[in-house]
Amino acid sequence: MKRRPRFRPYEMAWEVLQLQLDEKSENMVFHTIAGNTILFIFSLLQSAFFTYLYEGLLLSALIQQGEENPFKDADGLIRLIAEGKYHLVTNYRGNWYFDELDHSNSSHFAKLRAATSSNPVVVAKSVSDALDMVDKGNYIFPIQQDSLAMQMSKERCNFVYVNKGLPQRSAHLIFANNSLFLNAFNTGIIMQASFIQRTFHKYFLAGSKIGKIPKCPATEFVEGSKSLDANSVIGIFTLGAIGMSFALVAFVAEIYHFWHKNVFMRKWRANAPLGGVENILAVANIHLNSSNEDRFDLLKLAEYRERIQERRHSRETYTSL
Repeated sequence: MKRRPRFRPYEMAWEVLQLQLDEKSENMVFHTIAGNTILFIFSLLQSAFFTYLYEGLLLSALIQQGEENPFKDADGLIRLIAEGKYHLVTNYRGNWYFDELDHSNSSHFAKLRAATSSNPVVVAKSVSDALDMVDKGNYIFPIQQDSLAMQMSKERCNFVYVNKGLPQRSAHLIFANNSLFLNAFNTGIIMQASFIQRTFHKYFLAGSKIGKIPKCPATEFVEGSKSLDANSVIGIFTLGAIGMSFALVAFVAEIYHFWHKNVFMRKWRANAPLGGVENILAVANIHLNSSNEDRFDLLKLAEYRERIQERRHSRETYTSL
C-alpha cells in the first residue's frame, strides 16, 4: 500500500467537487483498489446516473399532468362525503352496494355509513337523472362495472371512474341440483375462457363503448405520462450499494494485507542481525576446539551472546503484544 506524501483533505474535497462539475483533475489519483473503486463508483453514479436522474425528475415534474380528480380511492371518497363536499346519489336504493352499506361491518362500509349519517344518500328518479346530477358536480354515483348505468355513463364526457379501494362482488349462474345444463355450461365456460377474458378486458378495462360514442373535446395533456417514483429508480441505488460494498471489502482486505506485511517485516528486521551474530558464535565454537584459543576473548563472546538472546526475547514479546 503506497501512502500519499502528505495529508490533504481539503484538496481532495475540491477534486471531488470538480468531478461533480464534470471538470477533470489530474491530481485525483488513488494508490489503492478501494480508493480507485470509490472514485469509479462516485464518477458513475454522482456524475452520470444521478445527474441524468435529476434531469428526468425535473422533466417529469414539468410534463406530468396536475391532479384534477377530487379523490383517488375509496378513502378519499369517504372523506369528502364526511366533510359534506360531495354526496352519494343512486337511482335504486335496493342494490347490493347500498344493502351492504346498511348492514355490513367491513371497514369500507362502516366508514361510509358513518359519513352518510350526517350526509344522507340522494335517490334520483332514474339513471339519467343520477348522471345529470353527477354531471353538474358534487355528486358521486356508485354503479356496477357490468351494469347498464356504466354503459350510459360512457355516452357522456368529463366523467372519471375510480375503483381503487372499492369492494367487489362475483356474479354466479344458479341452476337446480342435478340440472342438465350444469355440465354444458361448465364445458362452455372452459372452452370460451380466452374469449371471455378478451371480452372483459375490451369492454371493462380498455374502455370500449357499445352505445353512442360522445364527441368529447381533446384533453390538453397526454394521459400516458407517468412521473418517476421510487420503484423506477431503485436500480441506480442498488448498483451504488453494490459498488460501495465492494469498495469497503477491498479496503478492509488491503488494510489487513498492509498490517500483516508490516508485522512480517518487523519480525524479519528484528531477527536478521541475530543470524550474523550466531554465525560468528558458531565460528568461535569451532575455534574453541582448535589451537587458536588465545585469539578470541571467550568471556566477551559469551556475554555478548547472552545480551543478544535477551534482546531477541524482549522483541518477540513486544511483537506478540
